[in-house]
Amino acid sequence: MERKCEQCNELFNVNEKRKRERVKRFCSGTCAKRNTGLKNGGRKHSDDINKRKGLSGELNPFYGKSHSANVINTIKQKKLIRDLENVKSLSLSNYEYEVLDGIMISDGSISDVNNVSGRISLGFKYDETLTDIETELSSIEFTKHYHSKRTKCYHNKSRMYDTLLEERNRWYREGVKFPPKDFRLTSTSCYWWFICDGYTSRGNVFLCTDSYKRVDIITLVDRFNDNGFRCSITSHDRIRFYKKSSTSFLKWITPVSGVHKQYEYKWGLN
Repeated sequence: MERKCEQCNELFNVNEKRKRERVKRFCSGTCAKRNTGLKNGGRKHSDDINKRKGLSGELNPFYGKSHSANVINTIKQKKLIRDLENVKSLSLSNYEYEVLDGIMISDGSISDVNNVSGRISLGFKYDETLTDIETELSSIEFTKHYHSKRTKCYHNKSRMYDTLLEERNRWYREGVKFPPKDFRLTSTSCYWWFICDGYTSRGNVFLCTDSYKRVDIITLVDRFNDNGFRCSITSHDRIRFYKKSSTSFLKWITPVSGVHKQYEYKWGLN
């Protein structure tokens, strides 16, 4: 149904099925505000009202003043109590910790939502990857998946947990992510590391570590060598396994139940 705007006389469409639309008088918010302004008849707020509405600078009675130490401490305590009411405890199995380490050393990130909890955020090209991770980390409750037009990836987040704040402190140094020395280097963690941030090229397995400092990458390479996998660091600060070790590495990380179908292409060395 079409209706004529009471301000500009232009026709606009009205959806009769919606109650709010049936009473619309103007085609836009601009026309509505303009019509309201005309009804004011040039009237203005008094200087006293204007001062009360928008006090700034020295006109503001709180200008140059600040809370006392006791008030600030009370505010902090109230915020802490409110945060504690919303936080949830989390108990992860050893297997889930290994999965989490594999995700965190690759594309996972944990933010410190407040002083008592943290939240893990994930983003991958394929929606199935998020679903698989949610299955593996069954103790953690995640939000619904959403597709980002900017990144062209699928994303989700966990709810806030106290345990994830501990993991945040373990994985971040002054806000910068780094691989901790107690990283759980197991077949499970390396499986998810390879799934999330690894690839094969010309018979070699590569793990992306170019976002980390070289000293931390050297530590990871030494740990792989101690476990019998010969590898080195490329000029782009990535870990490259030698050809024989690439074959044994892929065999080592392959789950007993087999590789998820959507990741099978990663196991092709040629």
